[in-house]
Amino acid sequence: MPKAALTRESLEAYKRLLLEQLELTDSMIRNLDKVGGADVAESVTPMPTTSDTPVEHGAFKVVPGGSVSNISRSSRVSQPRVRGVLAAVKQIVQDLPGPFDKNDIIARLRERDSELAVNISPANLRNTLRLLAKSGYIQVQIDATSTSCAKYTKKRVAA
Repeated sequence: MPKAALTRESLEAYKRLLLEQLELTDSMIRNLDKVGGADVAESVTPMPTTSDTPVEHGAFKVVPGGSVSNISRSSRVSQPRVRGVLAAVKQIVQDLPGPFDKNDIIARLRERDSELAVNISPANLRNTLRLLAKSGYIQVQIDATSTSCAKYTKKRVAA
């Protein structure tokens, strides 16, 4: 498959497309600043979309049919970081008598500190248990399956 020859005209056309994208991006940034409450001195007008610069679902196509650069907003909104999860789970593990799973830990955490328990995501709790198992603080007794949680036991400390 032969590559297209680079010509001055094709490079200038590519430059025009990039400049249009830059103007559109600057306009979007100004709009976001304005909506976010930032003081913006200049008036913001949305850039018209041309057939050369299509916008699809928040992504910009730089060169139709050529190299494509996707700039999109993340659809996920990250949760704020919750501090103290590891320490709280360590204390709960010390008090648990036998094998336990993540549901036992979250139930105990709700009893002790309901405000913290509300903010802990399931992924955060799984990650905390994984870190404790990796450090040797707890052991995985039974691995998780698609229908059941993993069971853990605390490491016995030699006296």
